[in-house]
Amino acid sequence: MARAGDGKLRSEKRKAAHVIAFRVTAEQLDRVKRTANAWGYENHTEFARDIALRQNAVPQRPLAQVRARLAKIHNILEESMRSSVGTNKALHEILEAMQAELRIVFRAISGDKWQ
Repeated sequence: MARAGDGKLRSEKRKAAHVIAFRVTAEQLDRVKRTANAWGYENHTEFARDIALRQNAVPQRPLAQVRARLAKIHNILEESMRSSVGTNKALHEILEAMQAELRIVFRAISGDKWQ
């Protein structure tokens, strides 16, 4: 077992001696957890650490542009679904699946409910 001052290597976890903590509402915590889950993280603390420490954090303006583009795609899918009702069941099912995936992506990047 390594002891203080013995010169042995420490694990990365042991080297990280500082703690960052902040308070959030229950709603904010739920939003962070949902977003972390949607992005494939095992827990919300790993997600928060990764977002806070990554080198190339995504600025908010490009995210707003992505959300706007996703909304346009959603509208196109919505219109396509309306026009495909009764004509081609397979096409309609594909459009529904695409729309569901689009909602997942939108929620993952914005944490918001689809409007």
